[in-house]
Amino acid sequence: SDDLVCEIHQQSRGLISEIVNSIKIIERHASLNGLDTVSLKDMGTQRLTLYWQESRARFASAGGQ
Repeated sequence: SDDLVCEIHQQSRGLISEIVNSIKIIERHASLNGLDTVSLKDMGTQRLTLYWQESRARFASAGGQ
């Protein structure tokens, strides 16, 4: 959904590798939960990015933080 796209855009800072990793995480979550559309709320506290140079993990946040 649009809210999840916006969150990924904000967290990834335009890094394609982070965007691709996020898409893989979301696809897996959707598959495991039988979802056709995934929103930020659906992701709950699921990790959204896996960028190896980041000092801390970033997670889904319904508040957009």
